[in-house]
Amino acid sequence: MSWLPVGEHLRTINVGGRERRFLVYVPASASQLTKVPVQLSFHGSNSNGLVQREFTDLNTSADKHGFVVVYPYGTGDRERLLFWNAGNCCGDAHRDGVDDLSFVRAMLDELYPLIPIDERRIYISGMSNGALMAYSLASQM
Repeated sequence: MSWLPVGEHLRTINVGGRERRFLVYVPASASQLTKVPVQLSFHGSNSNGLVQREFTDLNTSADKHGFVVVYPYGTGDRERLLFWNAGNCCGDAHRDGVDDLSFVRAMLDELYPLIPIDERRIYISGMSNGALMAYSLASQM
């Protein structure tokens, strides 16, 4: 397996004709594990993955406890004003019918060859619209 190097990595994938982004943080402590837990952290409305990283400070916890953090980016017209289609809301993502479930599946598929993910320890959290996305994923995946 070819590990992602320690540090932050902004990744892009194409899902449903849209370029989608996510920020991955790999702490040095995780590289010692054969299977690593992963925390997906979803930003709120009018935000993005970088702001979520700053807001949660999950990288510090990842350093201490040995897990990888992924900060997905929603969709929208402006870099810092992104949304999730959490089923019954929000913003452009809901209006445009963005398939965020497929994005999360594709994102995890992209990560499996790069990180030895412990599939029994994938955790989801979010703020505001991101929390709605977390609930949506929990019920659909």
